[in-house]
Parts: sequence; structure tokens; C-alpha cells
Amino acid sequence: MTLDGINAHNLISKLADLSDCLLAIDAIDDFFAQAVNTAKHLVDAQFASLMMFDLGNGELLLERDSGAMPPGRKKPTIELNASILSSLENDGEILSLERGKSQQFFILHDRPAAGHTFELRIPFVVVDRALFILSLGPKESGIDYPTEDINALRIYTNVLTAVCFKFDNLAEKGQDPGDEKGLNGYANRIVAQQRIVYKRSEGSGEILGRSPSMLAINALIDRVAQKDVSVLITGESGTGKELVARAVHQKSRRADKPLVAMNCAALPDALVESELFGYDKGAFTGAVSERKGKFEYADGSTLFLDEIADMSLSTQAKLLRVLQDGTFHRLGGLKTLHTDIRLIAATNKELAGAIKNNAFREDLYYRINVVQIAVPPLRERPEDIELMANYYFAHFKSIYNKNIQSISREALRWLQEYDYPGNVRELRNIIERSVIMEQGNSLSIDFRPVVQTLSPQPATIKQENVTLAEMERRHIKRIIEKANYNKSAAARMLGIARKTLREKMSRYNLDLKD
Repeated sequence: MTLDGINAHNLISKLADLSDCLLAIDAIDDFFAQAVNTAKHLVDAQFASLMMFDLGNGELLLERDSGAMPPGRKKPTIELNASILSSLENDGEILSLERGKSQQFFILHDRPAAGHTFELRIPFVVVDRALFILSLGPKESGIDYPTEDINALRIYTNVLTAVCFKFDNLAEKGQDPGDEKGLNGYANRIVAQQRIVYKRSEGSGEILGRSPSMLAINALIDRVAQKDVSVLITGESGTGKELVARAVHQKSRRADKPLVAMNCAALPDALVESELFGYDKGAFTGAVSERKGKFEYADGSTLFLDEIADMSLSTQAKLLRVLQDGTFHRLGGLKTLHTDIRLIAATNKELAGAIKNNAFREDLYYRINVVQIAVPPLRERPEDIELMANYYFAHFKSIYNKNIQSISREALRWLQEYDYPGNVRELRNIIERSVIMEQGNSLSIDFRPVVQTLSPQPATIKQENVTLAEMERRHIKRIIEKANYNKSAAARMLGIARKTLREKMSRYNLDLKD
């Protein structure tokens, strides 16, 4: 027998032994703890993690770890769409982060420390409320995962799925109908526990700031939160519109249920409707089972639609119908469903101009704009800069375990003078990067040149008669060239979605090289 044959035989024997252990477990908690340990040992991974995500809002509900997990790792969240879930429900694809394949299926937002990364993400079961993902770090030997390991993990994933459904079958046979047990019941209990933790951890729901404009916003939030009306939040990119939405929800009568959020610019038009309305089995190719949409997940709670100006006109019409009478149909479905939601929408665009350009429905605008909260850019409220800088400084100092006493006076002076084209998001990134890089006892201004290189140098304004559209065309062209024709980077520099950038490039005939 060859060495490869011996290794494969040993792997199969190990897989059989580990599978027997899992199948003998009776308690779900014990099963999850053992599952992540056995996966790590099966393929000799440096570390492993089993994560359970809420399908409603993408939040991490539960995590079981094994091995030396990367230090400083942040709590991940997940974004899902219809095609992603269809793929997961079909075969539980094993996804390699090293090859970038994961972006085809799901977007997992976590930030492992430098030098550490998860090599594989394995979605292995989707239930009514949750998605379970097994993550494996690099192999102890440092080599890539061979084909034998991948095949073993596919079998192992099937064993995990079988055990999960064993718990459900036992619950159906041995429990009263009204007593939720099994995997769905387990997920429901974890969701309920997390809601309590969430409410306790969010504090008062106040938006950080002592400027008159932010004090006025907090006062407005207090007045409208208990009134079940639609709210439109406007403001530049990075000003904290989602934080305002969460504050409104947290102070509302719907706060006992999680906020359900969706970014309308993050998905192609074809997927936005399936995300909102869900779909029935057979609605389209790959729809192998029914899937709830955001309207169903947000029933009795708040639905936050970010970048609503990027929603197509056809989807706007369907959204208007739901807001008018609370009824809708899943894609491919005939049954009329009902939902009770409070809508909060946000945009960084001028909707009045979009209405004039026939890009946004006027009737929808009046439906969502019952109360408008305009969040000012950071440059217009300098009184808040030091307060927010110190808040983020304390936050990141704790996360990265840095022994830095304070922000230096020189750094604070520079922070006060900077104009923040990226608003609060940019301030947060500046402080985080500076805390990571700082080696002394005081946060210095060593980071300043790095930040300045991200901002275009002031240009001399020539007195010429050009239209606003021409100025925008020139600006977009210059930014794309500065980003070396990387459209994703250019979109980030412009503070717009990549889809919006493509639309503007088409409108202005900017046929640039990729």
C-alpha cells in the first residue's frame, strides 16, 4: 500500500470513529461542543469554530471554538441572499477563503488578526431560524488541504446534518406539539436569549454627540420612537444613519424583536425582490425549497432599508403595496401573506431630484417620509469630534489590548481640523488604525500622513461654465484613474455603491479599461 493509500485509510478510520461518537450524543449542546472538536482533529486544523447565525438579521447567535483561536478577532455577522441559501440547501458547499470562492455564496464579516485566517467555511444545515457554519483554520502542518481532507469533510458534514435531523425527529416523536424542541427549538431559544442580551448591551440608545444638531436628533428620536410611523433618515455616507435607525427601533414598542436590516445597493436588482418577499419552492431555477423574506422575518418588528434610492422602480411599486395594506406574495407563490412592520429607510441621495429624474416614485416618497431625520456630516459638528475620538480610542484600546494612556494634544488638534470626507466612519477607521500602529504611551499624529494621502489635494477652481453633470463626470473619471481603474476601490472613495458607479459610468459614457 502506498503512503497516500495509508493516509487515506487512516483518515477513513478516524472519520468512522468520530462519526460513531457524534451519533451517540443525546444533548444538542454536547453535540455542538463535540462537533467542532472532532472536525479540528479530523483534518489536523490549527483551530476550528462552529457558528450559528440568525437568518433574520445576520447576527452571530452562538459560537463554539476549539484550538488556539486568533487573538483580537471580532464578532462576525453574515449577509445572505436567495441564491446563496439555495446553494447551501442543495449541497452544503465547502468554501475556501484562500481562493476567494466564498464571495459567490455568502459574505462573512469578521476581521481575524494579521497572520491568522480561516481556510474553510462549511455551511452544513439551514433551519427555519438559523444557519450553521463550520470554520476550519489552516492545517497544523501549514500545507494546503488535500483532496482527501476535502472529501472527508464532505462526509463529515453529512454526518453533522444527519445528527441535526435526528434531534428534530426525536423531538417530533417524543414531545408535545406545543413544546418546541429539536434544532429549530434550540435555535429559537438561543434567539430569545440573544434578544435579552442585545437589549441589555445597547444601553440607553442615545446617539453619541453633544453638538446642538445631535442633541436635536436624540430629542427627535425620543418623540417619534413610540409612534409607529415610517421614518426617512438622510445624510452623507458614513454619518451613522444605521445607528439612528437602531436607536429608533430600540426605543420603540417593537424593541423586543430584532431589527431586520437590508442594504438595497448591496444586491443585484434580481435578488432584491427575493430578499424582501421570499420565494416558494420552484419559483425559479435552484429554488428547491421555500424561503422567507425580510417582510416575514420583520413581522412585528422594524424593517430598515438602507440605500433605498437604489431600489428599482418595479420593486418600489411592490414595496408601496406592502406599506399600504400589509399584504404581499412570495415570488412564485399564490398565497396572500400579511406582515406588520415599521419601515425605516435611509439614503445618501437627494430623493427630490431622483423623483424629477423618474428614478424614484413620488407616492413611495410621501409614504416613507412621514418623519425625516437629517444626520449632518461630521465637519458640520466639530463639537463632537473629540468626544467621538475618545470613545473610539477607549473602544479599540480595549479590543487590541494596547497600553496607551490618551490621545496627544497634537493629534486632537489635527483631528479637529480635518474635514472628514468619510464622516464618522472615517474617524473611526483613523482611530482604529492609529491604536494598532501606536508604540508609545500617547496616541500621536504619526498616522496623519497616511490619512492625508487618502484625500485628494485641493485643486484650483477654474472659472468656466460647466454643468453640474459635467463636473460629476470629470470627478468620477479622476477618481477611477486614481484608483488605477479598480471600480470597487473607486466606489469606496466616492462613497457610493459599486452598482451606482457602474450606472454613472454608463450615463456619462465613461468606457474605461478594467
